[in-house]
Order: sequence, then structure tokens, then C-alpha cells
Amino acid sequence: MVPQVPRLRKRDMTRLVLALVLIAALCPQVQARSAHRLSGAEIRVRITGRVITDGAHWSETYERSGKLVVNDVGTVSTGTWRVERDQLCKNRPGVLDECYAVWLDGDRVELRHERYASTFATLREAGRHCIERLPNIGSRLGSGVTAMERRAIIFGALGAATGAAGGQAQPGPGAPDIAHYAIGPLPPDFLATWRTGQGAVGNWRVVADTSASQGKAIEQASTDPTDYRFPLAVYEPLPAQDVEASVRFKAVAGKVDRAGGLAVRLTDADNYYVVRANALEDNVNLYRVVKGRRQQIKGTSAKVSSGEWHSLGLEARGATFRVTFDGKPLFTAEDHTFTGLGKVALWTKADSVTRFDQLAVKPLQ
Repeated sequence: MVPQVPRLRKRDMTRLVLALVLIAALCPQVQARSAHRLSGAEIRVRITGRVITDGAHWSETYERSGKLVVNDVGTVSTGTWRVERDQLCKNRPGVLDECYAVWLDGDRVELRHERYASTFATLREAGRHCIERLPNIGSRLGSGVTAMERRAIIFGALGAATGAAGGQAQPGPGAPDIAHYAIGPLPPDFLATWRTGQGAVGNWRVVADTSASQGKAIEQASTDPTDYRFPLAVYEPLPAQDVEASVRFKAVAGKVDRAGGLAVRLTDADNYYVVRANALEDNVNLYRVVKGRRQQIKGTSAKVSSGEWHSLGLEARGATFRVTFDGKPLFTAEDHTFTGLGKVALWTKADSVTRFDQLAVKPLQ
């Protein structure tokens, strides 16, 4: 289910779904493998005139002239690229100039950044990858459709297309299929580098956990004790305004804090709502985070046991927020701070080692 966009005509969605059926059939998902690091000279030889892509959502074409062409779920933008100190450097309007070490194993590419999580992708010949076959899908949705609405529509259609191509129902964008995630770094569905406050970014990983519903869980493993530190794992495919989100979490460890939470309407790492449960304080609180400052809206006492799975839910409908814990209504609150479209994220605090399972995101009409 995706947010309803009145400007999108039914025939446009039909064309989009048919195109994405082809993507799902032709574009395998990328998985990380072992690799060796390329030198500057090797980067020029291997990258020039070719494409780096995740196979379904985005692609980057590195033209011989130094021009960089980026296709992000159908919307094309341009910039420049260069090789500097054995690193691949990229520059686009509105995006910081950033450089990456390039690791390669066959056609599998890993772009490593000193501050951010690695990006895993595939190196292909220009014109032979599926994203190039759908130039400027976003423009077909109409100029009045926002970037977040466009991403919601395309990712939603991609989920439907993947199911059609596979001949069976697949988990949609609102239900990450953790069972099929590889053990290790989070897949591209999640942005794992956002962090509110100070300290290190989170160390978000997929781990084996026999007590999880499908034998795997998403874990924030960093034990940085910075008190005002809130790592976020942002679920990219499905932004929403009015939304019903839920997750199972297990507070594993933490001396400064032992908490797990669910954030909605994120516009960036410093502005959003979050409901969190704390095993050291035995309470569940709802906050707004405005320009990086956390402000409590409402809260209540609740038994939050360490080492045990609990469920946490947050329904945001207009200015009304309903919080549930372990399947039972806990409290309702009102706040008018953030009213627009935003993303959903997993959230922890300070040195909390917390595991998450069964994240579900349901946009409300």
C-alpha cells in the first residue's frame, strides 16, 4: 500500500507496474562478496564508460568526459566524477563532494566511505542495465508529485512487480523481508548512517537470532556510551504522513541506557517523532525531536524486560498519536509539530544494544 497521489492517472501506474515487472525479472538483487581494493589507475580502467547499480533502484553512469549521470528510481540528475588518491570521488548539485575506496570482485563492487556504511552494487556495461531502460520515470508522474511521493509510488509498484515476476506473493515495501537479508551490514532498503545528537553513528547489522520470528534480527551493536546519542536505521522504500508502524524489539544490553524505539515522519536526523521503551526505566514515552532537541510529549510506566521480545506500535494520524505496547493500547497524545510526509526508522539511545524484528509500515488513507 502506498500514499494516494491524486495526480497520478491509473494508466500511468499501469505502465509503471508493467515496466517494473521487467525490472524485477531482469535485475537480480546485489549481495556482498569478498573483494580487493582498486588503485587509482585501476579505478579509471574499470569504471570509465561503465555503470554502477544496485540492479533495481539506482544507477550511476561514469562517462569518459568526467560527467556522472545518476538515475534514482527513474529521476535523472547529473554531476561530475574523478579519481583522487586512489579513491572514486563524486560531486552533484546539493550533495557533498565525497570520495570512496573501491573494492571489486568480478562485477561486484563495494564503495567504502570512512564515515558511512558501505554501498554494495554491480558494475555493468553502459546501456545494459535495467535502470537505464526506464529513463525519467519520475517525470511521467507529473510535476506536482513530491520526491517522497514519487519514491513511495515507485517502490510500491516495484514490490508488486517483484511478486508478479516471481509468480508468488512477496513481502511489500511495508514489511522488510528480514529472513532473506544476508547476515552482515543492512541492505540498501535501510539508511544506517543517520544519528541524532553526538557520538558515533550506529553499527546496524543483520544477525542470527533463533528467538526472532524468522531466525534473524536487525541489531544496533555499537556500545558508544555518549548519553545524548540516538542512532537511526531509516527504512527507505516507504515514506508516509499518516502511518501505522509497529516493530518487535529486544533490549539486549546497555549500562547508560537500554532502549528501543520507532520513529515516524522523519525529514532528517534531527526532526521527527519517536516512541521508545526503556528497560532500565520501565516506561514508554513519546517524543518530538526538533532541530536535534528531544522533547517529551507523553509517557507512562510499563514493564520492559531485558532479553525478552516486546512489541511497540505507533499510529500517527494528523495530530493524533496512539501508542501500543505488547499488543495493548497504552496512551493517546496530540501534537502539531510535524504534519508532512516523512520516513520511518528504528531508533536506539546511547550504548543500547537492541534487536528488532517484524517491522511493519502501513500508510493510512
